[in-house]
Amino acid sequence: MRKRCLMFLAAIAFVGAAGAADAKKDLEGVQGAWKVTAASRDANEVSEEKRGKMSVTFEGNVMTLTHEGVESKATAEFDPAQKPAQLSFGTAEGKAPGIYELAGDSLKMAWAFPGGERPKEFKSAPQTMFLTLTREKK
Repeated sequence: MRKRCLMFLAAIAFVGAAGAADAKKDLEGVQGAWKVTAASRDANEVSEEKRGKMSVTFEGNVMTLTHEGVESKATAEFDPAQKPAQLSFGTAEGKAPGIYELAGDSLKMAWAFPGGERPKEFKSAPQTMFLTLTREKK
């Protein structure tokens, strides 16, 4: 019985370590500057003109969303083990739960405002934000 218990605990530790490695890989994958190619907030599309004045940058675990020269910062946590992959942004107002999809130079993120319910799909609804990003080439 003790041997089974130890094997079970070792399996849990292995899965946890693998999940942490995947989260680190995704955090490394989002580093740098991103161009906003689509955006909506509270179920309303953001115009192309306003999107042109937006950018997203990840440095370490800090995401900076810039819009018309005003910066908003949040700490980012990634959990790729969930389906869809989950993220959480820590802000001064609280945690903003969300989902994400990272594929090379493309990143989709949808998140609820702090205190809201985590989105289940990549679209904006009331009290949520949705962004599609493309990595900016230097």
